[in-house]
Amino acid sequence: MRISAALFIIVVSIWPAIAHGQQDSAATLRIQFAAAGSVFQTGEIIPVDLLFSAAGDGYQMGTRNYDRSGRLNLEQFRVSPLGRDPLHDHYQGGIYGGFIGGGASSGDESLSADPETIREDLNEWVAPDKPGYYSLYVTSSRVSRRDGAKLENLTLRSDPLEFDAVEASPAWQAQTLGAAAATLRNAGSTLEEKHAAARTLRFLDTPDSVRELARELATSSDENHWDFVAGILGSRHRQEAEAELEAQLAAPDAAITAEFLSALAEIKFLLDREPMPRYPEQDKRQQAAWSAHQGTRVKQFEQLQDELYAQAAALAGSKHGSVRAETVRTLSVEGKTVLPVATVRYGFGGSSGGKGNNWQHGGGGGGGLVAKPLGVVEITQSQTRFIPIFSSRALVIAVGVGVCLGSLVASRN
Repeated sequence: MRISAALFIIVVSIWPAIAHGQQDSAATLRIQFAAAGSVFQTGEIIPVDLLFSAAGDGYQMGTRNYDRSGRLNLEQFRVSPLGRDPLHDHYQGGIYGGFIGGGASSGDESLSADPETIREDLNEWVAPDKPGYYSLYVTSSRVSRRDGAKLENLTLRSDPLEFDAVEASPAWQAQTLGAAAATLRNAGSTLEEKHAAARTLRFLDTPDSVRELARELATSSDENHWDFVAGILGSRHRQEAEAELEAQLAAPDAAITAEFLSALAEIKFLLDREPMPRYPEQDKRQQAAWSAHQGTRVKQFEQLQDELYAQAAALAGSKHGSVRAETVRTLSVEGKTVLPVATVRYGFGGSSGGKGNNWQHGGGGGGGLVAKPLGVVEITQSQTRFIPIFSSRALVIAVGVGVCLGSLVASRN
């Protein structure tokens, strides 16, 4: 390590490292690490405080710090050397080839000389996977300036902040994984503690941690699973994630939810295909080809989802108790209802007779039912469609749905 960096670390062992923003405007953005120190292990969460202030009147800051898509793009974290964006393939290069936003409105705060602070985890945007010496600065577009009736959006830029990433030891990784998993499984843990533990697993990104994320996605009773899903999709260990998700899909004590099936479908999709190229904004001749390619990918992804829903229907009968109920609820509530359709033929027969003068009466009766599966009816909010069955695999799927739904009805009666 260079001497300058070593001296820097000595200073921040007492106070958090602070980088002052550019002072060419009355509005200022500064960044600092949330805790003392500027040396982090790879896979360790790096929280960064963003401090916004203004020397004059008329400045305001948006306080929103989340988006329904899971990521808010008001800040850009610029790291040198370039780091990996864990969710690039999900937002930019995945199924739709572009960021899918769904913003929620929020209030604004007036800025003054007293800083307003927003805390962000650098790992959300950049994963410093490799040991090394890094420099970070942040740009933000959440500040605006009012001049009479006119509202002007500003882009603020901080000065750089330096840090070191060192190779995480196996002992630290195992201890961090064990503590986070124990918190998630502890019924006495608060929602805040579980949320922090989920993010720890998400950014730890080891083969064992991604397997744990897959297990938590299948077994956790918490409603907010985004960090489990994001950790799986953003991992460098996608093959391990796919294998564990496949194992949980068939596990009798693991619930199959819509989030679970969506994560499995996307991880399979990303493993089998190259990311989408950027949209050719400047080349109109290429835009039609890009859109056609995107449309093909969407259809392929929807087909993959249908196959996984059918597989879930076939496995639903092997689930136990409340897990089975949750799985059936996914098949019948989470966006689509899958109902088996078949032609049914009944046959009944009977006979009676006797022997000799004593007329020893005897009788027998029997009946038969032959059902020929034709397909399944899929009901969504936008359409109802019949999916014909042409294969033995689909036959098993239809029977699985019927058996599972029938057993649930029987258990309630």
